[in-house]
Amino acid sequence: MLALLGATAAAFALTEGQKLRLSPITRTQVGRTIPGQPHRLGPALFSPICRCRSDHVSIRFFLRRAGRVTVTIRDSGGGTVATLVDDRSYRRGWVRLAWNGLEPSGIVAGDGVYKPYVHLAREHRTIGLPNPITVDSTAPTVASVVASRLVLSPDGDGRGDVLTVRYKLAEPAHGLLFVDGVRRVRTRFARKADALRWYGKLPDGKPLATGPHVLAFAAQDAAGNVSKRKRLGTLTIRYVTLARSLVSVGPRERFYIRVSTDAKRVGWRFAGRSGSARPGTLVLRAPKRVGSYRLYVSVGGRADSARVKVERIG
Repeated sequence: MLALLGATAAAFALTEGQKLRLSPITRTQVGRTIPGQPHRLGPALFSPICRCRSDHVSIRFFLRRAGRVTVTIRDSGGGTVATLVDDRSYRRGWVRLAWNGLEPSGIVAGDGVYKPYVHLAREHRTIGLPNPITVDSTAPTVASVVASRLVLSPDGDGRGDVLTVRYKLAEPAHGLLFVDGVRRVRTRFARKADALRWYGKLPDGKPLATGPHVLAFAAQDAAGNVSKRKRLGTLTIRYVTLARSLVSVGPRERFYIRVSTDAKRVGWRFAGRSGSARPGTLVLRAPKRVGSYRLYVSVGGRADSARVKVERIG
C-alpha cells in the first residue's frame, strides 16, 4: 500500500510539473495581413486564387528556445497538404511564415478548414496551433441587381445627383460598382441584400466627364473572391442637353427645341436676347435678318449650344 501511494504521488508530481512547464512556442498569430498594419492580422480566411492582397495567410509564433522546426498544414482529416519548412534551424525569437493555399503539386487546396502544426525536433514534440485556417475559392453569386436610373447630373443641387444600385446575393458579400472598367464603389459591409450609391464624383471630388459611361456590378466575399461582372447599362452624365445641334428656320419664325435637364429652370441666350424657362420644349422666335446664330442654354454654369441658321425659304 505504501509503495502504491508513493507511485501515485510521484505520477501526480510529474503531471503537475508538466503542466507548469512553459510551452516551447507562444504568441501564435494566424491570419491575413491588414494593409497598412503590418503588425496586425485579420481573420484566417482567404482565397488562393483571388489575385488580391488576401491570397495567402500569415503564420507567426515565438520560439522560446533555438531549435530545428518543421511546420506543416493539415486538413480536417489529419492529412498533410503542405510543408512550409522542413527541419529548419531557428534562433530563439519570431518565426514568420506564409501559406499560399497550394499543395506541393501546385494544385489549389480545396475549400475547407485547415490547421498549422509545428514539430520541434529537440523536444520530440508536435504542437497544433489553435488557429484554424479557412480556404474559400468560390466566388459569390449575384441573384439580382438593378440600377435606379441611368442619367446623372452630379452638380450638388439635390436632383439627379445619385445613382442607386440595389442587389441581392447568395451569400454575404461586398457590392462593387465599376464605371468604364474602374472600381468606383465598394460597400462597407458584407450583406446578402443591400444598396450602393454613387454620386458621380472621382476620388479628387471632381465630377465625371459628361457623356456616356459603361456601368457594371460585381460582388466580393470576405475571402476576396470576386464574382463575374454584370453589365448594368450605359450611364449618361449630363447637366443640360439640347436635342438638336442645328436648327434651320425662316426669318421671324418660331422654332422649338427640346432641353433635357433635371434643373427646375434653365437660362438661355440667343440673338442678343436672354431669359429663363422651364426645361422641356423651349420656344423661341428667329430674328428677321438671315444669318447664322448661336443658341446657348445653361444650368449652374454649364451650358449646351445649337446653331440656328436663319434663311429665306422658297
